[in-house]
Amino acid sequence: MQKKKKEKEEEEEEEEEEEEEEEEEEEEEEEEEEEEEEEEEEEEEEEEEEEEEEEEEEEEEEEEEEEEEEEEEEEEEEEEENIIKSRFYLWQMLRTPT
Repeated sequence: MQKKKKEKEEEEEEEEEEEEEEEEEEEEEEEEEEEEEEEEEEEEEEEEEEEEEEEEEEEEEEEEEEEEEEEEEEEEEEEEENIIKSRFYLWQMLRTPT
């Protein structure tokens, strides 16, 4: 009788140990999954930041190019105005009797 009782107790202990081990394994797996998810999120955030930076750089470059183009246009217009003015001046000089 005692032997059966002892065997039963041992079986119960074994089952408890097995359950504990399973729980520990599950917890470890969950932790690993959480870590992986966190890493993935971090990577995604980094990628997004990089993309944003690239976009900003592109925008800045475009703005610089536009400014340069505007400056060039202004210079050309100024040159044209000067040419027109000097032609007019020459024309006037030629018309006026000395």
